[in-house]
Amino acid sequence: MAAPSCDTVAAGLSHPAPSKYQNVIILPQTNQLIALLTIVRDRKTSRADFIFYANRIIRLLVEEGQYSACLHFVGGS
Repeated sequence: MAAPSCDTVAAGLSHPAPSKYQNVIILPQTNQLIALLTIVRDRKTSRADFIFYANRIIRLLVEEGQYSACLHFVGGS
């Protein structure tokens, strides 16, 4: 799967970090992310499901990192 280009990534998805932590970007607490985190934290989740959902969370983090890198490269915030 190809990485999205800077101009195709939706703007404004992440929340700015509190002033105390300048290098932290907080992912928006969407229903999808909350559900993924709930499944990963559940002790009854099977190993295969844990790996699948953890990989999805990691993909969301990587996508946000790519978006942030695009902003930084283009000269945004």
